[in-house]
Amino acid sequence: MSRPFFLAVLLAAPPGDPSAVLNSLEKAGRALKTMQASFLETKVIVLLDEKQESRGTVMMHIPGRLRWNH
Repeated sequence: MSRPFFLAVLLAAPPGDPSAVLNSLEKAGRALKTMQASFLETKVIVLLDEKQESRGTVMMHIPGRLRWNH
């Protein structure tokens, strides 16, 4: 989901009405057919004083397809 998606959902609901925002999010989520996002995963191993980073993409196609590349 992208930032414009969330902005559109927030603008669709009346100001100050949390239930309207949640209803708008639910409605938009049901209309979602595809999604693609980049990610950065940071893993911290305290005992070894070590930090590992992985980058990649996650793609989803509804119904039932999910792909995670890194």
